[in-house]
Amino acid sequence: MMDHLAAWQPVAGLDEPTGHPYGLGLTFAAMCVFFIVLFLIVVLVGRARDRRRPPPPPPVYPILGDKPRKDRHK
Repeated sequence: MMDHLAAWQPVAGLDEPTGHPYGLGLTFAAMCVFFIVLFLIVVLVGRARDRRRPPPPPPVYPILGDKPRKDRHK
């Protein structure tokens, strides 16, 4: 019944000594590490760009003029 497994050879050293493959778990862990590192790189690049960028200009209210009226409801 399991004769086809007897000729099976481990591939690229990614298998346990017992013959059970752990490629899926290793792949999942590698993907998690990759995306965590990618997220940290994106955060660091975003912070560096924010430091170099000048502050945004104040908002302009075209209908009300330069500044909104504070005494609107009197």
